[in-house]
Order: sequence, then structure tokens, then C-alpha cells
Amino acid sequence: MKKIVLLALLLTVGLGFGQEAKETKKDEKEKITTSTEEYNYLTKGYADDIEKGKDIKDGYELKEFFKFDNEKVNFSFTYHKFIEKTSSKTKAILVVAKKKSKNKVRYLCIPFNNKDLLIDSYSEASGLGVTMSALYNQLNFGAFSKLMNQKFNK
Repeated sequence: MKKIVLLALLLTVGLGFGQEAKETKKDEKEKITTSTEEYNYLTKGYADDIEKGKDIKDGYELKEFFKFDNEKVNFSFTYHKFIEKTSSKTKAILVVAKKKSKNKVRYLCIPFNNKDLLIDSYSEASGLGVTMSALYNQLNFGAFSKLMNQKFNK
């Protein structure tokens, strides 16, 4: 009897984890997706624009919402919303990651609703090095928490 109950429990739990959240038609219609062009701009083009003293890409703005810069740590991270002006929608998150000792800057993009770009984003983040990647992953929870608070407690 114990084996049957255990088997039923395992099947129930296993099937529960296999279920994806269903999106409503409203969610589908309002889904915001980061395009490949936007992703490439944030990870490569934005750095070129800054280097050349140019303004941000036409039709967009950046709004800082989270920053980590502790003098005891060799890294700093600044999170920006990448906002499309015509829709006022945030299309992605730009993370400016700096390694202070080497004065090195990396531009990372956290894309929205684009699985392929999300995989690229993971790869980019893994190139930060072990310590910087670990801190980046930890800080993402803080940034996520701040965004959720803004969303749900307007």
C-alpha cells in the first residue's frame, strides 16, 4: 500500500512540474518581446554610441532603476529599463557591468519573451568570470524584486 501511495504521489508531483502556466488572451496580446535588433544594440551598439559620444538609439530611452556599487567589491552593476518611447513599454533590461580594477565595462541585455536571446544572455553572463557572474546572478534577484514591487504596488 505504501508503494502505491508513493507512486501516486510521485506521479502527481511529476505531472505538476511538467505543466506550463497558461496565458490568457489578454496576456498574449500584451506580450512585449525584445527583438534581435534591440538585443544587439544593447550588447554592442550602445557601447559604440557611448564611445563616439552619440545619443541613445532613436525612439528609445534608458531609465536607471537599480544600482550596486560597493567600495569593498571590485565590481559595479547598473540596471536600466530600455524603454520604447512610442509605446512607453520597457523592451529589455540593460545591465552595465564594470570591473573597477581593470576599468573594463560589459553591456548585458536581459531580453523579454525571446527564448533564443535569453540563451544568448546566459552565455554572455557566463563570460563575466566566476566571481562577477555569481554576484550578477545574486543582484538579478534584487533587481527583479524591485521591478515586481513597482509593478504590483503602483
